[in-house]
Amino acid sequence: MKRRWILLPVSLLWAITFLFPQVGEAADAAGDYRSKATGNWGDASSWERYDGSAWVDASTSPTNADGVITIRNGHTVTIASTITVDQVVIDAGGQVTISSGQTMTLTNGIGTDLTVAGTLLNQGTFDRANFASWAVSAGGSYIHNTTSGVAGPLGSVSLNAQSTFIYRGSSSLNASVSLSGQTYGNLSFESTSGAWTPTLSGASTLTVNGAFTLGSNVTFNANSGRFTGPITVKGNWTNNGTFNSDSGTGTVMLSGSSAQTIGGSSTTAFNSLTVNNTEATTGAELGNNITVNGTLTVGSGARLTANSYTITAAGNWTNNGAFTAGAGKVTFNGSGTSTISGSSTTTFYDLEISSNTILDVSTNTLFDATNSARNYSKLKQTKTVGTDNAAFLNLASGKYSGVEVDPSDATSMGSTTVTIYGEQTCPTPPGLGVTTIKRCFDIAPTTSTTATVKFWYDATNELNFNTPGSVKAYYQEGGLWHEATGTYTRASGTFNSVEVTGVSTFSRYALTSNTPSESNLITLTRFEAAPAVGGGIVIAWETASELDTAGYHLWRSEQPDAGYLRITPALLSARGGPTRSATYTFADRAALPGRTYHYRLEEVDISGLSAFYGPTSPVSGLAHGPVFRAFLPIVGEGCQLSQSWQP
Repeated sequence: MKRRWILLPVSLLWAITFLFPQVGEAADAAGDYRSKATGNWGDASSWERYDGSAWVDASTSPTNADGVITIRNGHTVTIASTITVDQVVIDAGGQVTISSGQTMTLTNGIGTDLTVAGTLLNQGTFDRANFASWAVSAGGSYIHNTTSGVAGPLGSVSLNAQSTFIYRGSSSLNASVSLSGQTYGNLSFESTSGAWTPTLSGASTLTVNGAFTLGSNVTFNANSGRFTGPITVKGNWTNNGTFNSDSGTGTVMLSGSSAQTIGGSSTTAFNSLTVNNTEATTGAELGNNITVNGTLTVGSGARLTANSYTITAAGNWTNNGAFTAGAGKVTFNGSGTSTISGSSTTTFYDLEISSNTILDVSTNTLFDATNSARNYSKLKQTKTVGTDNAAFLNLASGKYSGVEVDPSDATSMGSTTVTIYGEQTCPTPPGLGVTTIKRCFDIAPTTSTTATVKFWYDATNELNFNTPGSVKAYYQEGGLWHEATGTYTRASGTFNSVEVTGVSTFSRYALTSNTPSESNLITLTRFEAAPAVGGGIVIAWETASELDTAGYHLWRSEQPDAGYLRITPALLSARGGPTRSATYTFADRAALPGRTYHYRLEEVDISGLSAFYGPTSPVSGLAHGPVFRAFLPIVGEGCQLSQSWQP
């Protein structure tokens, strides 16, 4: 028997509900059923039936032809045979279980046809007729523990933001999952036994209005070829399993208005993470370490709190809100260039730039570190240098200091980029030939002028057995190192400084208290390269004199300023002397036709020190043309080589 409804004016209904709260609940009607005890749905002994005046033992089990069917607190009713139902209410603490191999079909009646305030465990098939609807209310749970489809029932469900939807699988049961374009309250993934990797797909946004939870032994593949859509979560993020993402994965967005926690027993590796949480005290806070391989963004008005945990960032960092570092650490460890940007100041506690990472803060000065800043790779900043002193990479806390450039005249240097190679000597080639401070500086202004430059270095981690009171600066020009010969002022502290006046060459700088040996003791009169038809490229050079030169190496690159690789398998022995000139040639047989190459010449002296010359003018291998034969000596081999030349 179907429930009869009485329509009341809205104002009267509101008054009744307000004055008599219990009156808002529908009264029992003849033909209604309620659970009597735990048991099977098809057993009459599991039920009571309302006869119009009292609840009595049922003589039959309920179907969709009866009134409201209520499963009460403490009772679990199991559907052990296929059944069709309507007007079902599962009270808080009550449960309905659809057994494996059985089907519960929901028909369309008046209002909501199924309300779950307790638990609906589906181990079989949950089907619904057209227009049949159901809802999971606050505190209620639906558990999908079956391979049967879930997309159909999801199309008619209303999930309260405080309801819970659980996908439950195992190593032997791959429960079907639907994420793309879906909206859930709380969303959980559980494994009952062994490892479970749900089959995920789609690219539309997954919205979780409550908490997102991965259970132990669950692997969630949010990566290319699987589910790649954005994930918006308004509650806590708890990862006790494995969350896989890659560059094809959508952004995870934490968008709650109350405090959220990123936690669990496992470290989550996000592709990109955006924090839009607007809670004023902690916002989104860490309960475990996290990794962000793409971009980490703190939105305007949002807050991210690190507590004592580590954020490993392989991509970019954008802060337009608030970042509270606590005692946490942020490590940039990407294999390329990462940036720090945004409209808000990011104050780290511990900041680290790992090897092989370039951290480019661009023109942004809105960052600091209150406890430590360690640069094991490259830290880069760009500023406009006018006629006044400009400081690069000097943190307000004093935990890191870089370079200061103070022009000596009225000429603006314009946009200037400083790159600091931290806790390492200058990359070779070439080396300075002595023990240097473990910090290297690249200074690249738009316009060079004369300036006073102050170089800073870490007195504990970068001194490298040098003597602070006699450190000098050396710059690289034309493949050679030259001493900056201005007036020096030195200061000691946590970060020592070396200031030198009269600097007019801006390039790579190294610092050392040791006196470099003269390694460029040759007079080079010619260094050139020419293509050879059908045989690569021939490089030729000539010296007017040589002093203590052991020999030569050649280096090649397709870029004029980087990427050089040595092409000589062994040192080419020197043949000149202090009063004797020498001519050398080398055939680069590996040079490919049609490509442009640049060559540098390395001179190695008898003590092992090097000086570099070049590069040559760009030269390309020829693919065709007339061929002429010439015989060129291979230096150090004492024999002749046939080499083709293009006139």
